[in-house]
Amino acid sequence: MTIQGTDSPPSPQETTEPTLPWSFDDTWIGLGLLVIIQIASVAAVLIFKSLKVYGTIIVVFLELVYILPALIILSIRRAPFKLLGYRSFKFRFIEIGFGLVVASYFITVINNTLFLMFGKNIQADEIAQLLRNLSSPYSFIFTGVIIAPIVEETFFRGFLFAGFRQRYGYPKAALLSSAIFAAAHLQPSVLVPTFVLGFIFSYLYQKSNSIIPGMILHFMVNAFGIITIFALTRAGVPIIPR
Repeated sequence: MTIQGTDSPPSPQETTEPTLPWSFDDTWIGLGLLVIIQIASVAAVLIFKSLKVYGTIIVVFLELVYILPALIILSIRRAPFKLLGYRSFKFRFIEIGFGLVVASYFITVINNTLFLMFGKNIQADEIAQLLRNLSSPYSFIFTGVIIAPIVEETFFRGFLFAGFRQRYGYPKAALLSSAIFAAAHLQPSVLVPTFVLGFIFSYLYQKSNSIIPGMILHFMVNAFGIITIFALTRAGVPIIPR
């Protein structure tokens, strides 16, 4: 990966959208494949639950399924993996994205406050409970901090957003892919914050023509959240004082 200097003139990548080898219909097919694969994966975990098949294998597998539909479609279309947005970018997009992510935390605070006011759990509670129950929480940390940003940015931005953009244009594609990204987390308490983050990452991809700025920021968001919760859990400090 190369990071271009901040004082070079704007490059064509900021304004020119690449031609994709997969169609708008392929994008919906990929989304359908994801739903089928996820249902089958969850069913398999529930069936074999009594066998205690947990730890690294299950946690990593459930996250990796996000990238399978994109790989299947690209294989059928004989398209190179780099077309999913693995391109060089200008460092200023990291700076812009960081500012937007920090601003989005105000929305997260308001969202979490409302859920707590109504006596509902928030994501931090659920992550803390999962870390306590796993025999090896480090597999979850590795998956959440390293694997999740790679596969989720590849599918939701590199494949889904880019595919929808061919028909709907940037704003609608960003809204739709971000809504699907939020819904895929299957947690009501994170719908709004995750949607906002998804839209920020789509914006960065639109402007930089690369998924890597969003991926780096996704790393940072997940690392800050998961590692903080893990440290508090190990220290016996309640995540949310009741």
